[in-house]
Amino acid sequence: MALTGVLAPTVRLHSSDYRRNRSASNNRSRRSWSDTEEATLVIALKDLVVSGWKSDNGFKGGYLTRIEEAMKRDFPKTDLKATPHISSKIST
Repeated sequence: MALTGVLAPTVRLHSSDYRRNRSASNNRSRRSWSDTEEATLVIALKDLVVSGWKSDNGFKGGYLTRIEEAMKRDFPKTDLKATPHISSKIST
């Protein structure tokens, strides 16, 4: 039976509905840093500055590898990689 002249109910989505769905998918791939990992990252960056790896326009090439090595030295079982983990943490 066809309904004529009757409108189907519309579903209105709020922006919060979109955010909730988007954040649910991002949380699975997002890695949380511990306080000690963040402290080690800051120390590694400071060590690079002191040892001459910092120039006027940023760090010299290969600095992410040096930081990854420092993280592995302090956290042997860590899954942190230079890209995407460390570079993302530095840029945000």
